[in-house]
Order: sequence, then structure tokens, then C-alpha cells
Amino acid sequence: MTAALPPIPPLHTFRRPLDGAECLRILAATGWGVLAMVDDMARPYAVPVGYAWDGTSLYVATTPGRKLRALEQNPRAALTLVSTSPHDQWHSLLVEATVHWVDDPQERMRAIRAFARQPRPGSELGVPDAGHLLHARIARLAITELAGRGRAG
Repeated sequence: MTAALPPIPPLHTFRRPLDGAECLRILAATGWGVLAMVDDMARPYAVPVGYAWDGTSLYVATTPGRKLRALEQNPRAALTLVSTSPHDQWHSLLVEATVHWVDDPQERMRAIRAFARQPRPGSELGVPDAGHLLHARIARLAITELAGRGRAG
């Protein structure tokens, strides 16, 4: 006689919303995401970006091109982050934000320091990256919504 196995709960029961503190912890630890926007031809556009979070402000940097044109024309953007760990655990965040260009020299230096300190698993900020930051437009993403979900193994 074979013993009956208990029913296996559906995978979605392991998912749970993340609270604000968990979202900020993941934002501080990840350093990479996909920035989504609408380009100057009204087409969706999403690109991987490194970002910096200094505990109060979220920054991205860009040089001339499609991303810069899109953000200049429409200052609304979304940043999606995904972090994974062993044993089928993951977290995902959605950051909705309004772009504010950093023109103040003091804030620009704060942003560059934040990029230098930002953990970025799998990559370190190197000399070419630092040179890129000196010539890039830096945007502060004013967060309008922050939401996350996670799955424990």
C-alpha cells in the first residue's frame, strides 16, 4: 500500500510582498536593473543600467543617445531589479520615478561618490566607468512608487 502524499501548494503561495525596509535593502545591494521609458518616437524602450542609491537618492547616468532623448522628452521611468540566491529564492522590485537632471555641482559630486560606493555584484566601478561619469548626464530618479515581491525557497 502506498501512502498518499500531501498536496503540493502552488508556487504562487511561496511569493510574498516585500515591505518598505526589504525593498530598500535590495535597492542598496543590487546596483543593476532595467530602466524602462518611452522613447522620442513613442515606443517602449528598456535597457540594463547600473545605478547608485545613497540611502536617500537614486541616480542613473547616461550619455547622448536614445535613452537620454527619451528621458529628456518624458521624465517618467521605471526601474526593475531582480536578485536571486541559491535554493530558488528571488526578489524583484519595481521602482516608478520621475527624472530630475542633476545640474548642481555639489549634488553631482554626491551622485558620483554614490556610484563609486554602490555594491554591484559581478562588477566593480573601474577607471573607464569613472571617466564616463565625469562626462555623463546624471539623473536623480525621484521615487513615486516602490513595490517588491519575493519567493523563499
